[in-house]
Amino acid sequence: MVEWNLFRLPSRVATASSLHHLNSMKKIAITLFIAVPLLAGKLQAAEVEGPLRTHLGKPHLDIQPVFQGERFGNIVVSMKGTVVATWGTSHVRAKRSEDGGKTWGKEIVIAKPGFQ
Repeated sequence: MVEWNLFRLPSRVATASSLHHLNSMKKIAITLFIAVPLLAGKLQAAEVEGPLRTHLGKPHLDIQPVFQGERFGNIVVSMKGTVVATWGTSHVRAKRSEDGGKTWGKEIVIAKPGFQ
């Protein structure tokens, strides 16, 4: 016989639901117990990506022409600060700077013909 209470569901349904809820909570707790240390390890590994001092200080924008008469320019900065600029509509070319973009090396043809 099912016992009814005005404020709760029948006791058999509540017990089954409580067990299901408890099992779900156990699964979540185990997942967090495993995932949090793994994620913390990934966050600690981010320290090897480069020094923070690169991003500190007063921001500035220096615009200078690296190439003329072409389009589709792209810039990549390496972990060591080397800047590589690529561009090209008729063929793909690149230039390198090892001093943060103050001076640029000779133009390098990557693909001729080519399109970036």
